[in-house]
Amino acid sequence: MAIREHVFDRPGRSQSPSMEALPVEIIQAVFLELCPPAALAVFPLRKDEPRLLITHVCSRWRAIALSTSTLWARYYIHFHFSCSRPQPQSDPIRAWISRAAQSPLSLNICGPAIETSPMISELVLPIIHRCSSLFLCINTATLNQLLTLPCKPLHMLQNMSVLVEDDTQIAGPTPFATAFDSCPQLHTFAYIAIGNHRVENLGIANFNVPWHQLTTLRLCSPSILAHECLDILRSCISLQECKVDISPIDDLALQRIVEYSHHPTILSFLHTLHIRFLDLENDSCHFLRVFRFPRLQGFQPTGLVDAAPWPLPGVQSVLCDTIEELDLSGFKFPESLSETLALVPNLKTLRLSNDFHKYPTIMRALGEGTLSPRLTTLYLETVESFDFLFDIIEARIAAAHADHGIATFIKVVVLLDRGGDPPNEARLMALTGAGVQIRLGCPI
Repeated sequence: MAIREHVFDRPGRSQSPSMEALPVEIIQAVFLELCPPAALAVFPLRKDEPRLLITHVCSRWRAIALSTSTLWARYYIHFHFSCSRPQPQSDPIRAWISRAAQSPLSLNICGPAIETSPMISELVLPIIHRCSSLFLCINTATLNQLLTLPCKPLHMLQNMSVLVEDDTQIAGPTPFATAFDSCPQLHTFAYIAIGNHRVENLGIANFNVPWHQLTTLRLCSPSILAHECLDILRSCISLQECKVDISPIDDLALQRIVEYSHHPTILSFLHTLHIRFLDLENDSCHFLRVFRFPRLQGFQPTGLVDAAPWPLPGVQSVLCDTIEELDLSGFKFPESLSETLALVPNLKTLRLSNDFHKYPTIMRALGEGTLSPRLTTLYLETVESFDFLFDIIEARIAAAHADHGIATFIKVVVLLDRGGDPPNEARLMALTGAGVQIRLGCPI
């Protein structure tokens, strides 16, 4: 095996007695380093699966590996839609589950409906109560079946993610009423839909998730109605990070916005908010008037259609002096961008769209430090002129030297290279030497 050859069978070297003398704890640490928490075992198993390889090196390693329960506690079970492709076998999965002993499990399941993969109900349900992390990539019908089958309380569950392809054949609320009755440790919940199909009456508010204890929430689906999202967020009093889609405002949602705006909900712990408006032509943006975010540090509003006009009505009310990161890369910028930046004087990171060059006055104000004096990181989609960009960076460096209240740029990233005139290498090297990280044509 590859590991045996690397450790023992190198030319001119015999097996070292010190290897046999290594304490069990050190060998276990090596195994766990070889198979870190992010490395899930993928079923059907590959021949080069590291956990299998280390059990074939020697009898001592095999015994130590089999007794290290956390080594066998993370799985990715992939049920293929095509019957011609290899499907996971139940015996290896059961063997790994037994080796995990009582360790909390991390389980990823990807596959078709339960009726075509009975092992989901045969193998997963008996152990689902032991999961600390559960990720489901299935269709809505399968999710409906899985979460309504009887199982033990999910006392150990901490992270729950559901990635579904919405199935328009579902007609009526999905009965998730009791699936999350006992989840005292659940702090992360995500429901993400693939595609833009709508499932009428999805009823996500009936999932019975303990919304009040969540610290991280992602709701990305056109099937989640605006009034449901409104009620859910008002229940998430412990929320720290949030990413949500806001569907078009219906009459019920508008009625609640008017009612709740008189007594806004304060999300005291929320520091990062990414909100996507699926319809910018109605009152969706007024959704935010229902909330106050006294500790918000990162804010990314986007529209379903790229390059939507800025500012959005209602969104400006979110901006305040606590925000340190602002992503406006999905919007077109009128001159009122300067008014927006004036509302966030402590901004440190800013992402802008590719039409910023149309507003040289604003860019020069950023360079001089009269706007966003604490800004250190700037992301731009493209640039029309590298010389103009370098002028802005050099002006910022000079302003920072003259006024200690102004921060110099630490990092400037241009995400796309349009293939125009290349940057002046001498100026680029000089700015890099001055301590500015400049990355051109690089993704975030």
